Amino acid sequence: MTKAYGAFNSGRGYTEHGQRIGWCIAAVERDPEFDSDLFDLYTVVFYDLDRTINGVITVMGEVTPVSVMREYDRGQYGYPDTEALRVANEVALQAAQDL
Repeated sequence: MTKAYGAFNSGRGYTEHGQRIGWCIAAVERDPEFDSDLFDLYTVVFYDLDRTINGVITVMGEVTPVSVMREYDRGQYGYPDTEALRVANEVALQAAQDL
């Protein structure tokens, strides 16, 4: 099971602090036909503290720094536009600030 929120530093040199990214799971969609987390779809809000970019991505299987960066780098993100996503964005922001 994937934890609900976290943060990591990608190591990219955007600022003197690198690239600090916080994330928070806003929703999980599970296919009842599968008895495995491998096919869960996670709606994840991320906040890139150093580039001041936030967004919403979908990750299948497990939320990890690699899966978050894959979707972020591909530009496969939308913007938090509901109250639940805005709350998740605040959690992601706080996680990045706590790094």
